[in-house]
Amino acid sequence: MKYLGMICRGHLPCIARHKVHPESKKFLQLFLAKGEPPDRGNLLKAARGLHLAFKDMQTEEVYGVLIE
Repeated sequence: MKYLGMICRGHLPCIARHKVHPESKKFLQLFLAKGEPPDRGNLLKAARGLHLAFKDMQTEEVYGVLIE
């Protein structure tokens, strides 16, 4: 559900007010350009672009793909 929220809504899962969940941080670092620091702004930019991989898909379809 955490990744579904990132993909469909562009939200960052946080532990505390401004601390990104460590597992999500590692995942989103895979989508950063080489040399970009994994700060909150860059991670948010990466999270907001994840929906492009699931273009024209409904939330239920995205969930099905993630489960597979």
